[in-house]
Amino acid sequence: MKIFKNIYSLAIGTILILFISLCTATVSGSTFESEERIHISNLHSITEDFYGFAEDIVIDGQIDGDLTVFCNNMKINGDIIGSVSSFSYVFSHTGNIHRSLRSFSHSSEISGYVGRSLLLAANTVTVKEGSVIEQDAQLFGSHIVMDGNINGTGSYFAGDTIKISGTINGDLKVEGNKIYILPTAIITGNLEYETKDTSDLEIAEGALIAGEINWEQDSGESEDKSSDAITAIVLPISKFLAAFLFGVIVISLFNRYAKESFDQLKKRFTISLAAGFLSVFIFAFCVLVFLLSLIFMIIGLIVVAGDSVIVGAIVLTFSILLFPISGFLTVCGGIIFYAGKIVTGLLVGYFIFRLFKPIPAQPKKIHLFVGLLVLFLLFSIPYYVGTLIYIFISIVGGGAIVLSVRVCHKMTGQLSNSPEEQSDQMK
Repeated sequence: MKIFKNIYSLAIGTILILFISLCTATVSGSTFESEERIHISNLHSITEDFYGFAEDIVIDGQIDGDLTVFCNNMKINGDIIGSVSSFSYVFSHTGNIHRSLRSFSHSSEISGYVGRSLLLAANTVTVKEGSVIEQDAQLFGSHIVMDGNINGTGSYFAGDTIKISGTINGDLKVEGNKIYILPTAIITGNLEYETKDTSDLEIAEGALIAGEINWEQDSGESEDKSSDAITAIVLPISKFLAAFLFGVIVISLFNRYAKESFDQLKKRFTISLAAGFLSVFIFAFCVLVFLLSLIFMIIGLIVVAGDSVIVGAIVLTFSILLFPISGFLTVCGGIIFYAGKIVTGLLVGYFIFRLFKPIPAQPKKIHLFVGLLVLFLLFSIPYYVGTLIYIFISIVGGGAIVLSVRVCHKMTGQLSNSPEEQSDQMK
């Protein structure tokens, strides 16, 4: 089945659109808020686009523009005049959205009004009785329950278990393992379904389907495509989350170095790039020495086992000496270049936030999250463009880290020498 491939394409497309809107938005034309909890009460009204980053977001008031949120729990109880794009763990909508709704979450529940199209991608998708979708609906999830009203001419559901008990005023295409058309269901158009067998569709007595019912068999090749599609989704998401968690840990443990790396990249970008290229050559040399020491260690063992014991012992001594040193430097170099995108992501997120606040605070974890999200979108560009961007980002970020280590060590040396200098002056 093509479920996960479709979700991936829709999610990437939505994020790209949001990124473009973030970059082109102006401070006067949008409201940005980043807090632990955001609550727009029914006494508040926002007359422009609203961007929210928080743990919990509750909208009880009115937003005249578009709403874009990244959070854990999202609840919409008020009125949204524009469109809504939500990336959350739990999503709930009981209010009025006058334009389109796009939500990517673990659990989505709709019991309100959507004036245009609806796109929901979640593990559990529920469109409750009384909800109204004025145009087409696309629902993706493991468990889908549609008990509302959809007025679009052509809707699409894809999931594992799908239950339909509401009204669909138009054609419907469904892909799933088990599809249940319950007694209260009304489909005024055609029903096209894709399953392994015709028995996987159950139409209860009392259900009304005005058009034709067409079955398309789910071929075995589609399962392989689904596995590949799942891998294509899980792998980049896992890389993104791993990079973000790594960045959070590094910033927490090495806060001083992280801030200095950020400052170096922000204020001395060209020098950071030059330091990064120089570090690449040093890193390549360390890798070469590491490999050669490993090879000579094997040769030394072979020679020692033969007649030239002294020569073998000399070769073993130098190879054993160089092996841990070059190995340590190689590992350090790999970590530095991997962390390069962390520093660069922090800077990118910082500049994005500066679009909304002319004088933003010090870089925070939310800056890192947004910056890494943008970078990973750039890394996904095909035809080796994304790979080249990844290499460039790693080099310039790694160079900033190298410069920060040098500056921090220099400052540490000055602080450690200051008591001695003071004692010399007293003498």
